[in-house]
Amino acid sequence: MSAAAGASNTHALSHSRRSHVLASACKVLPAQQDRRAVAFVVEGVANTPAVVLLHSPKAPSSVALGGQPLQSFAHSSRERLLWIRFNNESRPRQLVVNY
Repeated sequence: MSAAAGASNTHALSHSRRSHVLASACKVLPAQQDRRAVAFVVEGVANTPAVVLLHSPKAPSSVALGGQPLQSFAHSSRERLLWIRFNNESRPRQLVVNY
């Protein structure tokens, strides 16, 4: 891939209006997405720290894991990034970001 093509793809991602995973410290599978929320199924090695980094055009109104509200998230409006932190469990749980 040429540098120009790579830059073009990065530019396209940075201006996307949909949230998507950029990196994670756990397994993340897409579950559902609409204009008000995006949901993933997350799972990892029990009792280890998890971080999910999302491209997120706007700040979420709330984040929930397994139906419980999470307070450990940070959004950068400038960079359009959302970092979500939690402890992994060795069972699948639903991670929901509400906008």
